[in-house]
Amino acid sequence: MGKAESKELTKDDEYAELRVIAEKQGPSAVSKYLQEHISQCKKEKVAFAITGRTATGKSTFINKMNNVNPGDIGFAKSGSGNTTKKPTAYLNPQNKRIVFYDLPGVGTMEFPKATYAEEMELERYDYFFIFFDKVISEDDYFLVCKLVELKKSFCLMRSKIDEDLRNAEDDGKREEEVIPVIREQITEQISRDKHLMYSDAIFLISSRRKDKGDWSQLLCHVENCLPPTKFESLLKTFFTNTYRICN
Repeated sequence: MGKAESKELTKDDEYAELRVIAEKQGPSAVSKYLQEHISQCKKEKVAFAITGRTATGKSTFINKMNNVNPGDIGFAKSGSGNTTKKPTAYLNPQNKRIVFYDLPGVGTMEFPKATYAEEMELERYDYFFIFFDKVISEDDYFLVCKLVELKKSFCLMRSKIDEDLRNAEDDGKREEEVIPVIREQITEQISRDKHLMYSDAIFLISSRRKDKGDWSQLLCHVENCLPPTKFESLLKTFFTNTYRICN
């Protein structure tokens, strides 16, 4: 779950096309095809949508992905999602074709559920990060159902696990005891929802530290959901230090 469609089929189609080119036109044609493919990667634009309730780590996540600090151009201030009246774009400084859009929350007076998909133009985004805190809300479920209907790729993000770990440490608990409990609670919560009960698209992360939580699994999911040309651009821009080869 959480995938619009697997990237593997796209890869297979490309390999098949390359074999045909090699057999009919020879090595020079293959070389030309690959050069055009590389050029396409450089031109691809990637639009990420960041949504969810306030104070769930959205702004911190955007800043971490864009590697910006307070005072830098494009720094996302915490709490800005409370007041935004339209999607707010944050361009990656290293590659301005990669953009994170902070969306207004769904289900508010300004943005009711009935018109949210149309007003937010959900069709335009390549991938959605839905942030939640302790509990997945009814509004989160609504958005999941809408994205499934639109065949859009997404994941649910349980952020701020570094805070959970700090609190657990104060209580004398170890990290390896805390994370499984959180996962069990989430699994129990989503077990009755048809769109989420078998989902591989729920990740526990620290928005501040990429060495805590499911960062590698998250990036593998993004890779499997995006077209190859788009993910290549991402990988070279800011996934290099965190990315792990997906099985």
